Parts: sequence; structure tokens; C-alpha cells
Amino acid sequence: MTQYTWDLDKMIAGDDARLAKKAEIEELLEKLTSIEPKKENVEEILKTYSAIGREMSTYFAYTRMKHDVDTKEATNQQVFQEAQALYAKIQRETAFYRPFILSIPEEEIASAMEKEEMKNYRLPVSRIRRFKVYTKSEGEEEILSSLSESGSLFQNTFSMLSNADMKFPTMEDGTQITQSNYVSLLENSDRAVRKEAFEKYYSAYDGHKNTFASLMYGNVVTNVRSAQLRGFSSAREASLFTDDVELSVYDNLIQAVHNALPSLHEYYEAKGRAQNIEDLHMYDVYLPLRFGGDEKIEYDTAKQWLVDAFEVLGEEYQTVVKSAFTDRWIDVYPGDGKRSGAYSWGSYDSYPYIFMNYMDNLDSAFTLAHEMGHSMHSYFSRKHNIFEESSYTIFVAEVASTFNELLLLDYLNKDAKENKERKLELLNHLLNSFKSTVFRQTMFAEFEMKTHDRVEKGGTLTAGELQEIYYDLNKKYFGDAVISDDEIALEYARIPHFYDAFYVYKYATGFITSALLSKRVLDGVEGAKEGYMAFLKDGGKNFPLDQLKAAGVDLTDPKTLEEGLSVFKEAVEQFKELTK
Repeated sequence: MTQYTWDLDKMIAGDDARLAKKAEIEELLEKLTSIEPKKENVEEILKTYSAIGREMSTYFAYTRMKHDVDTKEATNQQVFQEAQALYAKIQRETAFYRPFILSIPEEEIASAMEKEEMKNYRLPVSRIRRFKVYTKSEGEEEILSSLSESGSLFQNTFSMLSNADMKFPTMEDGTQITQSNYVSLLENSDRAVRKEAFEKYYSAYDGHKNTFASLMYGNVVTNVRSAQLRGFSSAREASLFTDDVELSVYDNLIQAVHNALPSLHEYYEAKGRAQNIEDLHMYDVYLPLRFGGDEKIEYDTAKQWLVDAFEVLGEEYQTVVKSAFTDRWIDVYPGDGKRSGAYSWGSYDSYPYIFMNYMDNLDSAFTLAHEMGHSMHSYFSRKHNIFEESSYTIFVAEVASTFNELLLLDYLNKDAKENKERKLELLNHLLNSFKSTVFRQTMFAEFEMKTHDRVEKGGTLTAGELQEIYYDLNKKYFGDAVISDDEIALEYARIPHFYDAFYVYKYATGFITSALLSKRVLDGVEGAKEGYMAFLKDGGKNFPLDQLKAAGVDLTDPKTLEEGLSVFKEAVEQFKELTK
């Protein structure tokens, strides 16, 4: 039924409009490449470049979203490939843009930016100009660009080896192990199945351990050398500089999580008791905690839950959520040819659409709340900012999404009343979210830090060294509560995040932030709701740490991280009590 599909005609009204949009972008690109890159033309270059970005964001999102709902449709495939080709062409022909902005002398660019007609471009230009001290001569930049391109080859090779060329063993029952079904096998109620899948899965990685180690070493070396050549003290500093984040935030996160590890260990011990498993192994940690089977949660029920749960944020927020359902922002159910997963997308000039594969269960309800959080963030950012200042950073992207999950969790927990099994299931959902988003991602972040530090100090990263670093971290994070099987040392080889270094820590800081902000809003702390709404409306005007500080969370203060993790510690105590 149409009410369960998204209305993309509100984005681009049919194929004729799509072709017109494509032609408009090509015309703008042709205009941009005809402008001589000199300071006298800076205004025209800025305006044209911005217009290309704005129109292309709509065109690309539309073609990708059409493709995702029916990947089997040949026309959808062709149109999306055309959009990809156009995007690649734009990337090539606008490669001059950043070097050009950086090449203009300070006095001249400052004078140009003072003009009233240039006010929309002051922020993006200033964000580029921050890198001037780390920018080299034109010839050196060409060399560094080549180094950057070669770095992406490690990521591409990892993906091809891991997802295309590797062959995984077959289970005794004939099930073929794949990247797609591995986690579901670890959720199997039969422990023998979990153990077999775990051991056979990593046997495939063991057979390629030297290749994965070589890829990882090459990737780390590229990051380190690029940072050194630009004048950064480390690859980590180079990555964090983009968001204007201090290294102390990264270090403080790791320390705060270390301090909270005893509570994590207590959680695993209590969960193991609840599941009647005395000696938890690594192949047991994905086993869900369920009582009496999955309750059927229909989509319309989940919709009402969200509307009710978000009431605490006020009428403005709630009204937009309702319009998301009535104005068909959401493509709800799985379908033949529809890709898997969920996301929030769109453009500055469209709805912040939501892609779902709703399965009538509690997990899907939380996924809907999560993606609605992203969409609300996008909606308010775009409504209250010009295009050039509307895009929020990845650093804060997970705050709004997990904030919504925590509001839904609180709402359902209150509704559960004396239903012990429901309360335990919801509490476990919270703890598992902390485990996956804070503890696991921080462990990844520490692995990245250790591997890059090792190379920066002149060390190597052989297969054995990488496995030792990862195994020792795993042992630290899981403690004696879970047996760290030897195979887990190879887990580093399956993590794609490591080929886009130093961003996973943002998941952890984002979840801790949302835990604090949601608790303050739910507790009725004065100004908490208004601060959160102001954060959503800031878009990209301010750097992320400043945005969060204005909302009431100072991530530069170690006490803030400790306070956020206290939410986890308190939940563990409740969990232990309920599972006695």
C-alpha cells in the first residue's frame, strides 16, 4: 500500500524532471570549468561550486534511493550508474577547488569575504583555510594526492578479498558460512552451532592472515606518512583536526572506558547466568537474551510508540515526526529486489527520507526510532540554516539517533510496569547498545591508536604483532568474564572501519552524549530540552565540541565521560538484581 512507501516525487517529479536536473548539473559543471581560477573570479567560482553541490546532492540521493527499493529493475541500475559517473566527473573536474581557495593570500581572501554577497560562503571557506598551515606547494600537493589515492587501494583490496574472493567453510549441516550470515549463526540457540561457526569462520582468515596484515600495515603507513608530510604530529592529530577535536578527548574516552570495564565484566557474568552458561566464550557474546519468543510489534504500533515517546521534546518535534508518517517519508517493508538495512537520507531540498526493512519486532521498532533521530536532525538543520551551513558532522551524527532510542526505551520501560521479563529485555537492550557502541568502538579506537603509534615510532606490524595487539586488548576489555578464544586475535582482519582510521571513537562519544542529554531531558532538568533542540538546529555552523557544550555536554571534561558511563553502571546493577 502506498502509505508504507516513500513519495520520491516530492524530491524529483518523474523521469523528465530527473533528466532536467542532470542537464542542469552538467551545465553548471561546464560553467565552472570555464572560469579561470584566479582571485578576481572567487565569487563566481564559490557560487557555482555550491550550486553544483546542492543540485547533485538531490540528484544522487534520488537515483540511489530509487535503486535501493528495487535493485533488480534495469532502469534503476542504469540511472544510478549514470549518477555515479557524473559524481566521479564532478570530483575530477573540481579537484582544483580546495587548492585554489588555499592559494589566495590572506588579505585578499579576507577582503573578498567581507562583501555582503559573499556571506553564505564565509563558513565553508574558513573551514578550508584552516588547513593552510598543513598545505604544501602545488607540486607537493599533487604528490600527496597520489599518496591519498594509493591509500584507498588498501581499503578496496581489503573489501575485495574479504567480501568477494575469500571462501568460507561449510557447516556440518550444509550451511555455507558467509559474511552476511555469520552473526546470525552466532545468535543460534545451539551452542555447538555457534562454536563451529566461530572456529570455521576464523579459519578462513587464518589462511589469509599474512595478506590481511600486509594490507593493514600498508594502510597505517600511508596514514602516518601523509600526516608527517603535512606537518602533523601524528596521524591521529591529522584526523581529529578536521572536527577541531583535541587529542585529550580521545585519550580521556579510552581512560573512562577502562575505568568502567569492571561493570562490563559484571554484565557479562550476569548475562551468562541468565542464559545458564557458566563459561562464556567469544562465540557466546552475540546470543540474544529472550524470554518467551519475539513479541510481534506491528509498524503502526511502533509509529504510535514513537509519537508518544517523543512527547517529552515538545510539540514542534512531535509535529514533524507525525508529518514523517503522513507525508510518506518512509519506505517501510522488505520487498523483492529491495536492498537490506536501514538509513536516513535525502538532500537539502527534500524530505529527510527513511529507508527501512521493518520486520514486526522490537529491534525494528528501535531501528525506526534510530533513523527517525537522524531524519529529525537533518530536518531541523536544513530548516534553520542555509545550504552551505546545514550539514552536521559525523562526530555528532549518532547523537540524535541514539537519543531517540533512549527515549523509546524509557517510554517502553515505564509501560512495562511490573512485567519483569519485558523490563529485563529492555534493560539488556540498553546494556547491549552500550557494549556495542561504547565499549567495542573504544576498543577499536585503542587498536587504531596502538597500531599507528607503533609505526610512528619506527615499528612494524606483522601478522603476529597485529594479532598480539588485538588479542591483548580483547582480553582487557572482556576480562575473565568471557574466555578470549585464540581465534579472536584475527578479528581485527574482518573490521572494515580500520581502513578509515580514527572515526569509530565518534560512535562512543556520540552514545555517551545521547545518554547524558536524554537523561537530563527525561529528568526535566531546566533548559535541557531547549539545549537539545538548539543543538539539532545548529547544523554545521559550529564545530561539534562547541555544539555539544552549548547543549550541556562538555566532552573535553573527563568527568563528563565518567558521568555518561555511570548510566551504564547503574543499569548493570539493575540487571544483576533482575537476573538473580
